[in-house]
Amino acid sequence: MNSVTTLTIKPILQKLSGRFEDYVRGHDMGQVRLCSDNRIVMLFNMYCKDNPQSSTKIGDGWKQFCECNHFNQDDKLRFRYVYASRQAIFRVFKVRTNYKNANL
Repeated sequence: MNSVTTLTIKPILQKLSGRFEDYVRGHDMGQVRLCSDNRIVMLFNMYCKDNPQSSTKIGDGWKQFCECNHFNQDDKLRFRYVYASRQAIFRVFKVRTNYKNANL
């Protein structure tokens, strides 16, 4: 399962969208483990609300996770579902969107 979402850092809760939100809701995941290139795995509570409007958010620690991984506002992130040691983990990494000016 892969999903790309636009990141907007908020102090406590990060709102999800797209396929990643659909996956979390569809599998009734109350918690998720996220890992990035630094290989540190962090556990996050998920907050799902249906009324008056449906929303899914990543809980406390998201801002610190972003700061540790140098994720910035409006970065596009990909969440890839992987297994590690019998635990479901989502690997999170930045999607490069401007290849024109990139040093390859």
